Amino acid sequence: MQIKFRSTHFLELQTGLFILLIGAAGLAVALLFPAQVKQMPACLFRIWTGIPCPVCGATHAGLELGQGHLIGALAYNPFFTLVYLYMILASANAVIGLVFKKRWDVVLTPRERKWLTTLLLAALPLNWVFLIARRLPIF
Repeated sequence: MQIKFRSTHFLELQTGLFILLIGAAGLAVALLFPAQVKQMPACLFRIWTGIPCPVCGATHAGLELGQGHLIGALAYNPFFTLVYLYMILASANAVIGLVFKKRWDVVLTPRERKWLTTLLLAALPLNWVFLIARRLPIF
């Protein structure tokens, strides 16, 4: 893996800026309408089956992270907390690229890309096991 600082053009920043827009909109809704956010419906999968779905707690994790509570966010949904942290880094990288015309670029070898893909594919079911286990009476 190599991390490079390279020149960039606006078109290369679209994904990061889009992530920034989505994150800013979500944070604005959470801060401006906290009562409405708390009234969001519960997960239908959990209501029907009694077990949490693989993404249960992702919204609450985002809300906790938006308030600066990393541990609380990890308790709700570790996988999506890491996804949100990645989104924050990608957004910051896009803003840096927009302002300074240079951004960080991570270059992975094909082998590293394969390992990262495998790790991400394994993380979601492991996260689901965590969410189910957390609801057991022993926790």
